[in-house]
Amino acid sequence: MKKQKVCLVTGAGGKIGQKVLANLVSKGKKVLALAEPDDVFSPSVLKTHNIRINTALPVTSKSFAKHDVQFCFGDLSDISYLASIFSSADSNDIEIEYVIHLSANKEIQKTSPHAYHPDFGDTVNLLEVARAYWQANKSAFKGFFFASDSSSKGDNKIVQMLQK
Repeated sequence: MKKQKVCLVTGAGGKIGQKVLANLVSKGKKVLALAEPDDVFSPSVLKTHNIRINTALPVTSKSFAKHDVQFCFGDLSDISYLASIFSSADSNDIEIEYVIHLSANKEIQKTSPHAYHPDFGDTVNLLEVARAYWQANKSAFKGFFFASDSSSKGDNKIVQMLQK
């Protein structure tokens, strides 16, 4: 069976994440969307862009036959949760081609709601899991994209991960 190619997007429930997700779907991409359990996806985005979503588990290539987006809700700071997403995708005929990381630090956003502050613990965990996936799937995995406007000390950890 041919594997279903998807883009994995973190922070897919956020304002920027919803725009990125809608753009990917409009280009014919299938999306594995990771979001926090308390994130709320805008029904108007779904309707405007005619996006078909699924939240039922497990995530399989068959679930993408009728849906554009598969949402998975969980804690991105939990490396075992992230690892389970990648291993489940791999064992269910899904190839993750791209990771687009838009996750933000919720605690900082509570005090500065208009500021974007990435949670570098989440990022380091995601990089670690994505790197292991890339090493096992070099022909499938094409890239990791990270969006940040912060100049935090956490950037050093990210650079170190990329240099491994």
